[in-house]
Amino acid sequence: MSKIIVIAGLLLICMVRIAAAQITDTGTYEARITFTHPSGECTLSGDAHLTFNTVTKTYFDIDLSRSARIRRWGRAHIEGKHISSWTVSVTFPSTLDRGSDSYDFDGNWRQSDTNLHSGSTPVSGSSHSDTAGGLASEFEHYFWFGGTVSGSVTRDSPTGTYSGTITFTASCS
Repeated sequence: MSKIIVIAGLLLICMVRIAAAQITDTGTYEARITFTHPSGECTLSGDAHLTFNTVTKTYFDIDLSRSARIRRWGRAHIEGKHISSWTVSVTFPSTLDRGSDSYDFDGNWRQSDTNLHSGSTPVSGSSHSDTAGGLASEFEHYFWFGGTVSGSVTRDSPTGTYSGTITFTASCS
């Protein structure tokens, strides 16, 4: 029996030493996640230049307001993602120039949410604003621009191409 007690005592001493050798450490740790909104995107693109028909000079004066017809409307469009509202502004030249010669120009524009000119409506003023769907949405909107050239072409009027710059700007938020 003394052998059993000695063995039991040795086992107890070993267990105490093993238990004493174990180290326990505790700590707290965070789990993090960050949420952001997607960045808004907005692009204004020019799709086509405004073009008038060619006016052929004769020996008689020609009234441009009746003979200079739009051959092709100018076109631009705005598109974007994650936008709540937008504004497009236009500045038309007051004249179409060639060197020191010029003819009066009166610009106008139209807008539509489809790319069909036939469904467009006139825009009054120099800017047009609208809302878009905000986050997780996309939009497109179309603009056509034209105008009237006025003045009189005489037999002595210089020939050539007269031009002016139409400026579109966009802001989105």
